[in-house]
Amino acid sequence: MHQTRRQLYLAKTYVAENSFHAQCLRVIQRIGESPNQMLSRRKIHRYMRCRVNELNDIIESLIEQELIKTVEIKTKTKPALGYRLKK
Repeated sequence: MHQTRRQLYLAKTYVAENSFHAQCLRVIQRIGESPNQMLSRRKIHRYMRCRVNELNDIIESLIEQELIKTVEIKTKTKPALGYRLKK
């Protein structure tokens, strides 16, 4: 039973239906690995290495699916836009 549950978890985490879904999974995985499960938009963009329009589509899709939510990250000057996994 443990092996079966483990295989299902790994399939859910790493197997994508298409390239867009694979990019969404990469963003979710990266946010999950970060401290406090929160990342700024800038860091996500640097990690993904994609065009801004593609990143906007990925982020919009994840927000609509209620997998992530928008947060404000305090910095020394002005607040930065960031994203956090929904629990």
